[in-house]
Amino acid sequence: MADDREVGTDRVQEDMEERRKEASGEERAAGTRAGSIISQSAPRSSPSLPRLAAILAHLGGTPAEIKATIDEAARRQSTQDDSQKEANARDTETAALTAESQDQLEHHHRFAVSVTLFQDAIGLAATAALLRWPAVWYGSLGAAACCPFS
Repeated sequence: MADDREVGTDRVQEDMEERRKEASGEERAAGTRAGSIISQSAPRSSPSLPRLAAILAHLGGTPAEIKATIDEAARRQSTQDDSQKEANARDTETAALTAESQDQLEHHHRFAVSVTLFQDAIGLAATAALLRWPAVWYGSLGAAACCPFS
C-alpha cells in the first residue's frame, strides 16, 4: 500500500531562495576574498585550484571553505609527491635487482650446459668401455675436460 502522506517542500524551496539571494549579494566580495586566498596559499603546480576556488566563491562558499579546499588540495599534492619519490626509489631498486637476477640466470645457464656436457661424457665413456673402443673413451675424457663447471 503506497504512502499517501504529503511532503511539504515549500520550506526547503524558501530556504534555497534565501541562500541564493544571500549568495548573489556576497558573490562579489567572496570572489575578491577567494582571489586573495588563492594568491597567498595555492601551490603553483596545481592550475585547477583557482578554478575550484572560483566555483566555490560563485556558489557562495565562505573563505574558510575555500581555504580548507585549497589546503586539502595542497595536502594531497604533497602526499602524491612523497608517493612519487618512493615509487622512483623502488623503480631504481627494481632495476638493480633485475640486473642481478639476469647475471644469476646467465650463470645458471652456463652451469646447466656444463652439467649436461659432463653427463654426456659419462654416458659416452660407459658405452666406450662396454664396447672396448679406446678412441671413443679418450674422446669422452676430452669432452669431460671441456666442461669446467663455471
